[in-house]
Order: sequence, then C-alpha cells, then structure tokens
Amino acid sequence: MKQRILRTLFVILTVAMALSAMAVCAFADEPVCQHTGGTATCTAQAVCTECSQPYGSLAEHTTAYENISAGSHRVYCGVCDFTITATESCYGGTASCEYQAKCDACDTAYGSVPAGHTYDTEWTGGELYHFHACLNCGSPKLSDRAEHSFGSWTTTLSPTSESEGKSERTCSVCSYVQSKAVPKLPPERLSGWAIAAIVVGIVLVVAVGVFAIIWFAVKKKSFADIANLFKKKTAEEAPKEETAEAAASAEKAPAEEAPVEEAPVEEASAEESAADEGAEA
Repeated sequence: MKQRILRTLFVILTVAMALSAMAVCAFADEPVCQHTGGTATCTAQAVCTECSQPYGSLAEHTTAYENISAGSHRVYCGVCDFTITATESCYGGTASCEYQAKCDACDTAYGSVPAGHTYDTEWTGGELYHFHACLNCGSPKLSDRAEHSFGSWTTTLSPTSESEGKSERTCSVCSYVQSKAVPKLPPERLSGWAIAAIVVGIVLVVAVGVFAIIWFAVKKKSFADIANLFKKKTAEEAPKEETAEAAASAEKAPAEEAPVEEAPVEEASAEESAADEGAEA
C-alpha cells in the first residue's frame, strides 16, 4: 500500500515539474531560444534553424506587373499572387516616329501609333556623311545621305616639340568640321656655336679644377701666393716695357743733319793776273 502511494506521489511530482518547465518557457520575459536564421515570405514566417519554430513577422509583397489591356496593367505579388493594384496606367518609355513607347513597368507598347518621320530641309553633318534628320526623333534619312565636300586643311593649333598641333577642314554643304592631330616637331638641336661654347666652358671648368687641386692640395699654396705671383710678373715686365718704349722713341726721332763743308777757293797768283791783263791789251 505504501509503495503504491509513493509511486503515485512520484508520478504527480514528475508531471508537476514538467508543467512548471513548460510554463517558464512559455511565459518568461526572454525566450529560452534566441531564434535565428530562416527567410520570411509574404505568406510564412521565418523558421528558426536552432529550434525549427517559426518566428518574426511576414515579409512584404514582391511587386510584379501584368498587362491586362492597351495602356494598363495589374500590380500583384509575384510570390503569393496577391493583387496590390487591380488597374494601373502604363507609364514611361519614349515614342518615336516608328515605334510606340514601352511601359517601364510591364514592358508593353502603349500610346498612339506613330505617323512616320518628318525630315528637316537643312543638312545635318555626321562623321562620314551629311543627311536630312527627322525633326521628331533625329533619325537620318538614308535615301539622300551624301559624303562631305571638304575644303583644304587649315592649322588651328601649331605643334611644338612638346605637344601636338591641330588641323581642321570644313564641309561646304553642312558645315561639319573635321579635325586631325598634327605631329610634334622634332626636338630642337643645339647649333655649332652653342656646342663649341659648351665644350670651351667645360674645358675651362676642368682646367680651373685641376689648377686648384695642384695649387692648393699638392703645393699647399694659398690665395695670397697667387697675388704675390702676379705682382712678381708685373714687376719683371715693367723694365722690359720701358726699354721697348725708349727704343721706339729713338727710332721715331729725326736724324740731325751733318754740316756741309765749303770747298776752299784758291787765290790766283799775281803773275797769272798780270799775264792775263797783258794778253787782253
């Protein structure tokens, strides 16, 4: 009897503990499982990858469009087929002279039927041809397109050794301007005189450097020694210049004229004079 009572109490206690655990899991402020994973749709919640229980809210509808008539479409959910908007007018797209506009939503042509092109009377220039363009859509009229009638090339930007130039020519029919690049000029070369000047300059610099090394490093001289050397050279050349000047002055002075000696006149003797007088008588 006692054993039956003990067994009954054990079963009752076990059931009570199980019910207490379920109540704690159901009514606790924070759920025991921190639900994660899964993907919600517009018809079903996400399913937890830990406890396999659904959780969270439903997702929004996935918008889709279905054309139902010319110029209108139905907006519905692409997952559950729920009708979001029963009838909506088509919109967007650009009509041309040949084609209707296409709806940006349902990708269906709508609007008035095109009446065809209306071409301009003026020529429009393209890269290869000039043509008459449609006033509405800009499409070229292929039946009368023609090649350009270009004039001569004119340089609009002169080239340099660092940048290209630019040359242009204009079509006399449509005024289309065609351009092309003009090659760079060859690099400027130094003249013979410039090269000679550079060489002379380099030689002078090397000579001064060699002299400085020999004078200051090898001979252990100073700038004062250079000044003394020039003074000595000047003192030696001064007497030579004075001697040369004196010699030049002597050469330039006029030579003195020597006195001219008069020849003596011999006196005739008295006898010769008397003889001459007798002869005359």
